[in-house]
Amino acid sequence: MKDIICTDIQSLKEQNINVEFVIDEVRTIMEQEYPDYIEWFDNKLVPGLDSDRNIIFLMKNHNIIGFVNLKRSIKENKISNLYIKPSFNYKKHWELIMDKATGWLKDDDPIIILSKKQLIRCNALLYAKNWYISDKRKNDDFIINRPNDIEKIKRILKKKSS
Repeated sequence: MKDIICTDIQSLKEQNINVEFVIDEVRTIMEQEYPDYIEWFDNKLVPGLDSDRNIIFLMKNHNIIGFVNLKRSIKENKISNLYIKPSFNYKKHWELIMDKATGWLKDDDPIIILSKKQLIRCNALLYAKNWYISDKRKNDDFIINRPNDIEKIKRILKKKSS
């Protein structure tokens, strides 16, 4: 793993590094892996990158091999659109990106939204970290949380249905 870099958009911006290539590459992967989220990506995530949203990504040889989109707020801390390239589907890569994500969120128990495909790929890590499926959305995405987060999930789902 010594040649894999794990960093985030906000850190790069703080160093005055142009992040457009990362955003473009993540968007391209999103079009393939999470096509229902492109409008959200363009209209919510990208404009919020200077404040309550972030993208953490894994890079090898200047290519993105994984990423996760984050939201940090008083109401909820959320990990969504988690992706690791299939040829890098190792527990150590999932752990690296998830540890960085929970660190940025300052929350060891965030809500996680995963597609079925990504859920299957990272199932071992979720089990090892005591995260479980708590609900399934209409678009076949899954809400993952730790058992002590059930009340947090219920509040969020109630807000969304209102």
